[in-house]
Amino acid sequence: MKIYILVASFFLAVFKIDADQIKTNQPNFNCGIEMKTMPPAASLSSDCRTYSKKIFSIVNNKWDSLLEETNSLSHDRFEEVTVTFDLYSDGKILNLAASENTNSEFAAICLKAIKNSCPFPKWTDQMPLSIKQNYWTIKFHFILNLSPPLPN
Repeated sequence: MKIYILVASFFLAVFKIDADQIKTNQPNFNCGIEMKTMPPAASLSSDCRTYSKKIFSIVNNKWDSLLEETNSLSHDRFEEVTVTFDLYSDGKILNLAASENTNSEFAAICLKAIKNSCPFPKWTDQMPLSIKQNYWTIKFHFILNLSPPLPN
């Protein structure tokens, strides 16, 4: 049984979903994503806040499916990877880069989650007025914590 812990942080707004530990013979699988934007979505228009939640949902769903497809991640493992990119009004991204554990399989999964989510939806007409530039810097922080199965 996979147990997910998901944290979404839009600077001032924090959403958290917790799952109870369940005794099982399967490995415990705890993971999470945190998303931050510059400028912060919480300080921008409601269009920007709604859009940032949509982007988070798209990437999170893609990341979840990639993790479920991957059977090669070893147990007793903790990894963190931060991925940053610039998102443009047409939904395309540039300057995609990972930091921390950049050569790991987990980093490749995190980068693939972003790449496979593109292009993102186009911005609304109000977003450039609020963001005040032609791109929005997005940072995702991915966390993976695999622990051995709990005893029966």
